[in-house]
Order: sequence, then structure tokens, then C-alpha cells
Amino acid sequence: VGPYNLKGVNYRNETWFHSVMLRGAYVSDVFMGVRKFPHIIIAVLRREGERSWILRASIDTDLFETMVKAAQLGEKGDAFLLNRDNVFQTTPRFEGKLLDRAQINFNKYEGARVESTDIRGQNALLATTWLKNKDWMLVIKEDTREELMPLVYARFLAVWVIFGGIAVIVGGPVFMARLMTGQLIQSERQKAVLDANLEQSSKMAALGKLAAGIAHEVNNPLAVIKEKVGWAKDLLAEEDIQQSENFKEFLDAVEKIDQHVERAKNVTHRLLGFARRMEPVQEEVDINKILTETTALFSNESRFRNISIFTEFTEPLPRTVSDSSQLQQVFLNIINNAIDAIDKDGRITVTTGYISAS
Repeated sequence: VGPYNLKGVNYRNETWFHSVMLRGAYVSDVFMGVRKFPHIIIAVLRREGERSWILRASIDTDLFETMVKAAQLGEKGDAFLLNRDNVFQTTPRFEGKLLDRAQINFNKYEGARVESTDIRGQNALLATTWLKNKDWMLVIKEDTREELMPLVYARFLAVWVIFGGIAVIVGGPVFMARLMTGQLIQSERQKAVLDANLEQSSKMAALGKLAAGIAHEVNNPLAVIKEKVGWAKDLLAEEDIQQSENFKEFLDAVEKIDQHVERAKNVTHRLLGFARRMEPVQEEVDINKILTETTALFSNESRFRNISIFTEFTEPLPRTVSDSSQLQQVFLNIINNAIDAIDKDGRITVTTGYISAS
């Protein structure tokens, strides 16, 4: 029964016929046969009295080809069947072709075994076993590195975790120590800056007190000189002195002395107003007057640097409630910064004004 016309064909002299008559069953190796297609023959014998019946079937190898290929795991894995003559009974993946003779003698292995071996310069895991009902060997070959990769990865992960833990244990305190050290250094630097500023402020306060003391000391002789200048003017007003040839020179000298004493008195007055240290107070202040006194303090420095200071004040400027000393300090810093920015040869204009709330 089948697609081939075998009626009348006599198998009496075929090897498989004698084998099945002798053993009762026969399974052939893979061969091409008349159909030129790989297949195997399975034949079984049944006796009924003096008569014998043989059932012979031709089976394509697709079925067990598929089963064997399922064992070809991974990118370099291979699986195939070999007969006793070391001929491939299924198509290998890398070792050759169907019905070719294997270059490696796998038949030397007996029983079921798994071992690591070197195949053409590559280390591989090789598993072999003989089938029970047929002299075929199942060979499964896997690349060692590919199969052991999960283990290697697990080992690498474990090593990484261990070293990572050690790094955290060791590096954590080091990092925290460095962080705290850095913060301490930063705090010390800030403290040093604050101490320097405090020291500078103390020096300025001491300088202010010294300037105030000097101004008071200078004011006393200036008052005496001022008084004597007035007395000298009264003497020059007498008639007999006016007749002197040098009367005009005397009067001019007295006027110059009076002028410079007044100038020195104004300087010491401004110095006292700037140097005094008082608690903040609320008072009515004249912004224009404070600016006039402040710009006067820079008259010598601006003249030395060839910087002209002009004022454009709005008159009358409404009075405001503030602290005149602190306002003077603010204006002093602003004008001083302007002089530093210009350096030499320039012009500074100080302008006041207001916007009406209505």
C-alpha cells in the first residue's frame, strides 16, 4: 500500500528480509533508496501456524529530524544521530551533512556520558548515549562558554555586589568624612571672613573714635585762634593803627587767618558728624544738606584725580523721616564707588528729586 507500485517485487534476497525472518523485527539506517529521499524501513514479522506475515513500512526522517533539532540549543549548540559506522542519520547543524561520515569518531564513547572536551580547538560540552532499540547514538554538543554564561554572570554579579558592598562600607565613611571636612573648612573660611570684617569694623570704629578725639582737640585751639582773630580785627579798627603803612597787609593777613580757621572748623565739624557712633534714630532730615556735606568730604580726592562732582538738587525738597548718619554712610559709599570706577579724569553728577503721591 502506498504511492509506489511494488506489486510483484520480490524481497526474498534483501538483507532486511533475512534479518526480520531471523529476529522478528528490523529497523534500517537512513538511506535514499529508489525515491532519492532520506527514509528508514521498519519491518515486523508475525507467524500464524505455518504461514508468516511481514509488515514493512517506509518512514520519512522528518519526524525524528524535528525531535533531534529541538535539542540544538543556543547559537553554537548541535544535536544529531549517528549509526555504528559513524554516519549521520540526521542533519547536523555544524558537523557536516546527512549520510556523511563524521570527521570525529563518536563511536568510541560507550554508554551515556557527559564530558568537557576539545573539538577542533574549541572547548565544548559533549553528551552521548546509545538508543535502546537501535544502534544509533544521540550526540548533543554545546559551547562551554555559552552554557556557563549564566553561571559566569551570576559569579560576576556576586563579585560586583561584594565589592560594591565593600566600596559602600569603606567609601561611605570616607565620603562623609570628606564632606564634613569640606563643610568645616567652608565654615572656617566664612568665620575667618567674618572675623576679618569684624576686625576691620573694630578698626574703623577705633579710627572713628580717634578722629573724633582729634577733631575735638583741634576744635579747641581753633576756637582760641578764632577769638584772637576777632580781637585782632577790633584792634585794626582803631584809628591810629589804620594810619599805619602796613595796615592793609595786616588786615589781609587777619582775614586769611579767619577764613582758614573757618574752613578748618567746617572740616572738623564734618569729621565729627561722620565719626560719631549713635543708635539709629528717626528724625526729619534734609537730603540735600546731607549730600552737600558728603560731597564736601571728597573735595580733595576728587581734585587730586581730576574728577568733577556736580550737584543738581531739587529745591525745595520735602523732608523725610530717617537717620541722617546712616543716610550719609550710604551716600558716602555710593560716591566713593563712583570715584573708584572713574579712577581719573571724569565727572560725577548727584541729582535729587521726588515724585508726588498725587
